[in-house]
Amino acid sequence: MKNNRTEVLVFALDGMRFALPYENVVELLPVDGERWHSLAVMAEAGTLKGTGLALLRLSARLGLVRPGQARREAPRAGALLLIGQGGRVRGTVLLDAEPILETAEVLPIPAAVATAHMPAGEMIAGMAVLPGGTRAILLDLPIGIAATRTRPAEKLRALVVAPSGEACERQGLALRELGYEVSLADDPRAPTLSGRRYDIVLVDLDAYGAALDRLCGASRDIAPADRPRLIGIARRAGAVVPPGFDAVLVAGDTRGLVRALLRGTRAA
Repeated sequence: MKNNRTEVLVFALDGMRFALPYENVVELLPVDGERWHSLAVMAEAGTLKGTGLALLRLSARLGLVRPGQARREAPRAGALLLIGQGGRVRGTVLLDAEPILETAEVLPIPAAVATAHMPAGEMIAGMAVLPGGTRAILLDLPIGIAATRTRPAEKLRALVVAPSGEACERQGLALRELGYEVSLADDPRAPTLSGRRYDIVLVDLDAYGAALDRLCGASRDIAPADRPRLIGIARRAGAVVPPGFDAVLVAGDTRGLVRALLRGTRAA
């Protein structure tokens, strides 16, 4: 690895300072308290419930916490990182600390030194020299992430209600990349007519905003635990969230979709 300067996220775990390349961080979401506990429990299964994404608790991967410690006291400030490239989220990482964005010079370290010091030595990509000379261990997270799952990931079902065409296919592709089993429909009555249970329904509000009573009306007869989460898709930002919907997103906003899926997620 050649010497270079790059942006990194710096944080401390168990008295050691670490850094992650910022270029692969699509979004950083602060988490603490009960929310952090829920994510730590999910990380033990390896999946971010409600999204289909792999979830890695970095401190556990580094051998700094033992299995079953998910319910220990939450850190004063933690973070959930959405990892990927080009705005596409490929996985998530839970940090037991709040990271700070810094510019660092990256220096190589011998592979033998890396593997000798930590259980996950293969993740060590070098040394990040921070302003003032402070050093942090630079970690490399593969885009495909990074988590050993203790049980198979649940296969979640999603329905995209939108006119047939490229835009509809793009929304379906985004959900498939998050691990969903996806169905496409161009009729707002589809959730009821299909007879299937969906975990999430995306609705093109520009095309079917006037027909929402048919979709939401049918949902009122479904038990709350079985109702799908409704997310609207619009061409322009600032659209009003219809009654019964969790959010309205701009078409193609993958990061916003992940954030919407995270809202209200609870550990099993």
